[in-house]
Amino acid sequence: MANPYAAALEPYMLKFTADALLSEAERATNLFDWGGKRWEEERFRANVTTLCESLEATAQLTPLGRSRIHARVFTMLVSRLRYLEARKAARGVEEQALTRPLIGTGLGRAGTTFLHGILAADPASKVVRAYEAAMPAPLMADGRDIRSELYQDILLYEG
Repeated sequence: MANPYAAALEPYMLKFTADALLSEAERATNLFDWGGKRWEEERFRANVTTLCESLEATAQLTPLGRSRIHARVFTMLVSRLRYLEARKAARGVEEQALTRPLIGTGLGRAGTTFLHGILAADPASKVVRAYEAAMPAPLMADGRDIRSELYQDILLYEG
């Protein structure tokens, strides 16, 4: 399978529009289901439109900034398509019980990072890594999941 996130690592100089970005993610994944009513697709599309309009009206992006914003938004869009597809393929996922999460919050310099580290050290707990939150569906290449390395490349994208 080709890397559906590849365009996140390319320069982007076009105007941000929801239709263009949504279409680009669809082409990259060959997926077209944005979730319908159950996943509030209409609201999602409206939010993407608002984001694009705001970026164009107020962000004053440099070429590098435009490319980096595109990388993040494109990653989010591709991930939504891939996640929804993975949910459809996973039988019984709707019936699985969820354990109440532990959520630690606090002011800066109050020890929240230390608390997160302690919670993450418990083998009985599942800690969501940044790459897993950004790319929930596994992406296999050469028999291994490449999301961690790919997400690092996207975060550090230099144009």
